[in-house]
Amino acid sequence: MKILNFDSTIATVSAGTAAAPSISFANDPNTGIYSPGADQVAISTGGTGRLFVDSVGNIGVNVSPFAYAANARNLQVNATEYSALTFGTTGGGTGEKYWRWIARTASPAKSLVLQTLDDAGSGEITAYTIIRNGTAIDYQAWNTGGFERLRITSAGNVGIGTAGPNVALDVVGGIRGQALDATGTAALYSSAGGGVLYHLGAGTAVLRAYSNASGAAGNLIFNASGSENARLDSSGRLLVGTSTSTASSGQTAQLQVAGSARITNGLASSIDVGTITQNATSAITLPRSGIYCIYVDQMNLFALFVATISGGSPGVRLIYSTATDVVAGLTAEPAGGTYLRLWISSSQLQVKNVNVFTGPYYITALATSGLI
Repeated sequence: MKILNFDSTIATVSAGTAAAPSISFANDPNTGIYSPGADQVAISTGGTGRLFVDSVGNIGVNVSPFAYAANARNLQVNATEYSALTFGTTGGGTGEKYWRWIARTASPAKSLVLQTLDDAGSGEITAYTIIRNGTAIDYQAWNTGGFERLRITSAGNVGIGTAGPNVALDVVGGIRGQALDATGTAALYSSAGGGVLYHLGAGTAVLRAYSNASGAAGNLIFNASGSENARLDSSGRLLVGTSTSTASSGQTAQLQVAGSARITNGLASSIDVGTITQNATSAITLPRSGIYCIYVDQMNLFALFVATISGGSPGVRLIYSTATDVVAGLTAEPAGGTYLRLWISSSQLQVKNVNVFTGPYYITALATSGLI
């Protein structure tokens, strides 16, 4: 053993190497302090350089540090698979002492990960991940509860509940907005391609349905009872009680109701009954009595009548017809008539095309009062 005594003169030693540091320990000659170059100092353990300080104060762990900038200092940590920087506190509660930044080459590759650890330095829980792709950032992801919750892709798309957002904001799950007090446009699309666009402008709010993310017109469906109740179809027609619009007399009405309809303090209501062929019957539901009109296309036949379902004897009384051979009856099909026969059966108006018509003909019913 060599013993050095220093008085007023400071002794110098050789630079040494990582395997043979100039200042080492007894029985451990490959662990100590050495200088890897001018104005540099390093510490080695087991013959390998572990901690390096360069001439301007940059620090490297397992690597000689590079200069970040002339007016900045750099702490650089290197490792083969991943390098980590761990922060801990002695005053933390159980399982709350450590946070760690990890730079990884795998799982996931080219990533920087923020984790929390338990008191033993294990049990990692990932909170944040950023992935590099060449010289660009591929994506960033935030985790809670052990699952990824939010991601920002290299295209700038934000995904909530999805790792593959296809638009600027892609949400899988419910959305709640407390208020929208600025003008702008919001669009929501399903994974199947359909969507709804909401636009708020000065004094104007627009709700529009799309069949795909490219903006093609779609159906706006209203559901209040677990099934479809009404819809605005892609052609702008309002359909109530049906999902399919039908044409009558070559025309397709903008308002179509399958079932009863009532209009108060306004115009009369009408429905397209459909077609009626020779010797066939077309039924129209009449929930209560009223004054009605039947129109048969192509023949320009009008029949005005009173139908009684409740409050008196059921039946049909003919008031006026453009054809002389239209007959009306009570609860059974009347005899005679070469054009139309009208009667009540099972709370329905029965309209029969007598054999003089070869048909088919479109029939429209108009209610001047009551319900259809």
